[in-house]
Amino acid sequence: MAEHHPGYPFTPIAPAPRDGARNLDPRTLPDVVAAFDRLRPRGDYLAAAAADGVFPRHRYTSTAQGENRGFIHFQGIQRLRNGRYAIVTGGDVLQPAAHLFVIEMGTRYVRGPWGSNLLRSSDPDPADAVVNVVALGDAHWHGGGVSVFGDVAVLPLEGKDLLSRTVFVDLSDPLAARPLPFVIEGPSVKGGAAALTRLPNDHFLCAVYRDEAMPKKKPTGFFDFFLSNSTDICDGFAADPFAQVYYGDVEGREDRLPGYQTVQFLVEGDAADPATWSWFLAGTWNGSSMSPTFPGPDWADLHEITFDPAMLGPNPPANPANPHLRLVRANRFFCSDCFGNFDAAAGFHVDEYGELILYSAYHWRYDGAILMSEFRETRPNDAPPITLVQDGWIDLFEHSKFAGRRLTILGTKDENIADYGRISVQGSTFDDIVSSARWQIPEGYVYRLYADARYGEDRGFLDLEGDGRVHEIANFKALRPGFNDRVSSSRYV
Repeated sequence: MAEHHPGYPFTPIAPAPRDGARNLDPRTLPDVVAAFDRLRPRGDYLAAAAADGVFPRHRYTSTAQGENRGFIHFQGIQRLRNGRYAIVTGGDVLQPAAHLFVIEMGTRYVRGPWGSNLLRSSDPDPADAVVNVVALGDAHWHGGGVSVFGDVAVLPLEGKDLLSRTVFVDLSDPLAARPLPFVIEGPSVKGGAAALTRLPNDHFLCAVYRDEAMPKKKPTGFFDFFLSNSTDICDGFAADPFAQVYYGDVEGREDRLPGYQTVQFLVEGDAADPATWSWFLAGTWNGSSMSPTFPGPDWADLHEITFDPAMLGPNPPANPANPHLRLVRANRFFCSDCFGNFDAAAGFHVDEYGELILYSAYHWRYDGAILMSEFRETRPNDAPPITLVQDGWIDLFEHSKFAGRRLTILGTKDENIADYGRISVQGSTFDDIVSSARWQIPEGYVYRLYADARYGEDRGFLDLEGDGRVHEIANFKALRPGFNDRVSSSRYV
């Protein structure tokens, strides 16, 4: 008989009501490819604490009990629509159960990127923590790659010798997350990742990526596409996929053989005008079959997806033509120090401002915490001006021309840094090494960089002045030779 733990609820959860007040509208991007290309290849480090009892001893660590230790790991991550919460999915074969861990980032901004919460300590603040755990299956114990559309999460579940099952979870109240009253059963034992979107006719589309050997098909992965039975998502989806697209048939894939751990729809256009919508399908994966022992490169692929026009009309046919996928981008990212791996968990988020953010988590927790990375967009130099200081940001770089490690200061969180020798930026101190900067702060604000700790001015200072627009200094040495590699404190003045 499986042990019961405070963090592992096994009492059946009542399904969410059909008429729940859940959001099912897309957040769109004006230019998906441009936003995808602006994602920074190196992320900011975050962590979420877990109180005693959330994880039984050794669970979700690399030293989990028995021969099954490698199977108990995190498999998906998504930041939720309201911005304060995130979810991480995984599975524990020893319980058995698939899990959805709800994280509240209480010290971070609800809007925009979070930025690192580990600047002054290697331990997360108790306000940044796992606040809810939901068990989604029993024999279907392996939770796959998750994506979120509006207030609904979708993820496939696998179990030994069982057909996979794709479940949908209402996250309109993250502290009372509940499955919706339908599932997609099968039709394969594999169910690695799933994505959900809404069409202009208000029907829903679900894509499930499966990495399964098929006769005479290379590479082996394929997508199953399911249409909803009606415009009410609680009426569920057709039992059989209307289309199956093998990755070997994707235009432009060349020799890529991805094993996607997450797939997610990104919508381009005006959110208020469905006639303008077009779709992209992103997938994340790691290039090593031995990850994380031999991590390999982390990749995010972006596909333009074209649907049968009849499927988008008011009365979609039961068997529309297959979607067409074309690979348009394959961008590499860099995770390190157990703060992420695309073979474990990755997921995209579109924030209130219409900017794209990518998150990743590691296979296992570390020192009791869930470790994550946040890859946000680099704002273009012609970005619209800002007027609120909480929307401002300052990026300080280790090397000239915006290279090396990066300290990010968002809004007024962590604005006062009295000693750069006592902070940690992506794993190391940051004292006397800043050589370039990029910033966007409102008119009338000045962010001052001091050569001395504790805001001393004996060795000089450099002011980053705001006018609401993006500015940059590519090389401190060229601008002011005596100030290169000298920053030891900073604050708004």
